[in-house]
Amino acid sequence: MGQMRHSLAFRLLWLVILFMLGLATLLYVPAMAEFRKGYLEERLIAAQTAALALEEVPDGAVSPALEREILDSAKIRAVIIYTQDSRQLILRSEMPATLSARYDIRDLSFIEMNKDAIAALVRDGHGVIQVRGHSISPRHDMVEIVMDEAYVYDAMTAYSRTITLGLLLIAAATSMLIYLTLLLFVVRPMQNMKDTIARFRREPHTAANTTTTDRKDEIGLVEHELLRMQNELRMALRQKENLANLGMAISKINHDLRNILATARLSADRIARIDDPTAQRVAHRLTNAVDRAIKLCERTMEHGRAEEPLPITSNFALKPLVNEVLAELGTVYSAGIKTNVMIHDAESLNADPDQVWRVIMNICRNAMEAMGEEGTLNVTAEKTNGTVAIRIQDTARGIPEDVQKHLFKPFAGGARISGTGLGLTIVKELAQANKGDITLEKTDASGSVFCIIFPAGKDVQE
Repeated sequence: MGQMRHSLAFRLLWLVILFMLGLATLLYVPAMAEFRKGYLEERLIAAQTAALALEEVPDGAVSPALEREILDSAKIRAVIIYTQDSRQLILRSEMPATLSARYDIRDLSFIEMNKDAIAALVRDGHGVIQVRGHSISPRHDMVEIVMDEAYVYDAMTAYSRTITLGLLLIAAATSMLIYLTLLLFVVRPMQNMKDTIARFRREPHTAANTTTTDRKDEIGLVEHELLRMQNELRMALRQKENLANLGMAISKINHDLRNILATARLSADRIARIDDPTAQRVAHRLTNAVDRAIKLCERTMEHGRAEEPLPITSNFALKPLVNEVLAELGTVYSAGIKTNVMIHDAESLNADPDQVWRVIMNICRNAMEAMGEEGTLNVTAEKTNGTVAIRIQDTARGIPEDVQKHLFKPFAGGARISGTGLGLTIVKELAQANKGDITLEKTDASGSVFCIIFPAGKDVQE
């Protein structure tokens, strides 16, 4: 019962009842005022009818007993007829010394009519009143009667009981209809949405916990927006689980990978001791790659989360780093891919070299994979307003439009090939961590251009 009192349906029912009772109260006074006016007009007509009948009596001779009977039947004490030139008292019984009130109902306003009705109820039927009204005879200008207000009060109280019962019945019926309508079209849908939210909270992964209707109004709009929000939240929860599972897998793989990389580092050192320029050049690249991999594993284990560590910025030359990336990729991908580095030797960045290397490596590797057996990869750099814009242009077939919408979102698929869908997400995070950014500047059938922006460093001496 306590829970029911706090429910929306229960509160709505009481609000509707109170509203209808208030409306009935507002209608009560005007109805009583209109009834009182009609009753007084009836008394005036009865008095005039008696007066007109007496005018036909020779010399107006009427016995006191007949006069009393006429006055009692009309429920009045006196009748006064006004003509244009005179005032004539037609019937009269015992008159009081003073009158309680005087009323002229010929030109009553709505407010005056209601005020007079309230005053009559307040006086509780005590006293004698004077009432003036229009004459039903063209020979008379006005009719005035004097009567006991008890007759008016008794008639008003009797009518009050009738109208009160009628208004209460109308209010009850109307309240029930309004309540049932609101219950059907508002409360029930809200309760269904409440149940849907409660089920979704208990089992957010179950799609069957979401329901909608075909309504086109605001309730239907809220239902569809709720369904959309639940679907988006369900997808976010799945992505979070995927990230958690991926993080757990990376942590396990990372531990063993460090040992494997340590062995690869020792092998690279042995190759570097061979007295062969080619072997030493390859060993140098291999050593640098293994060192970066080991450092990445150590940082991942140290932080224990998917977030990248804060960059360790320094001033370094850009062109050697790009050449190193392309040289390393050249040992893996087809020799039919041509690379052009159009960067001034003095161009430099103020950022974390390892993170910049990872950004450029990821974009260039994606471009080479997209081009396949042959193509051209151009890398340019332009310094403007304290930043360096690095543009990486390929001649692949371009990125599909549906992929472009989710290019930098995790698990939305790689840029041009299938994969974990984390590459470009990591690239954007690294660029922004170094106070830069990355955007897809152009993509069509002739190729794509990625623009990477990093803070500019001090020019390196040539």
